[in-house]
Amino acid sequence: MEKMRLFRGKDAQSIRLASCSLLTALFRARINTKETPPPEGAPVPRGRKGYLVQFMENLEEGIKYPVEDVKLEAVKALSELTRNYYPKPSEALQNRLIRKFMKLLPEEQNVAARRGYILTIASHSKEMYVNGLHNEVIDVLVGQITNIEENKDDRDPESRRDAVTALTTLTLTLGIDE
Repeated sequence: MEKMRLFRGKDAQSIRLASCSLLTALFRARINTKETPPPEGAPVPRGRKGYLVQFMENLEEGIKYPVEDVKLEAVKALSELTRNYYPKPSEALQNRLIRKFMKLLPEEQNVAARRGYILTIASHSKEMYVNGLHNEVIDVLVGQITNIEENKDDRDPESRRDAVTALTTLTLTLGIDE
């Protein structure tokens, strides 16, 4: 879709929402997305990305989208991707889908992107939050909830709302240990 430039122009919003919805359904159904291996002896093109990586890149763009429906569907699709295709996530995946966005949050001036990052860092499977990563995410979310900018023009109550939603989602995902 990116090559065909479908995410540009007046229909971009509809196409992006539809593509995120399609990916959510594909990931939920656990459709096999592996590429067909090249014929025996044929060279593999250098730098060619697998479908899951391409889908992940498109969804990472979707979480920054200013339209709420698109952002929420992109977050949902990323959640389904990690839950259904990465039962034992690597540290690289944790870095890409959680730590990267936590690092970008304090500097991000685009409120739509900030809201997407907040929702994304708490939307994955329980297995993504190992080795104390859940504590880091909780600290970031609590910081987003309690941080009220001095300048009234810089305040974004929707980011705080999304941080509360994300904290609730994370708590439900992790469960409560007694």
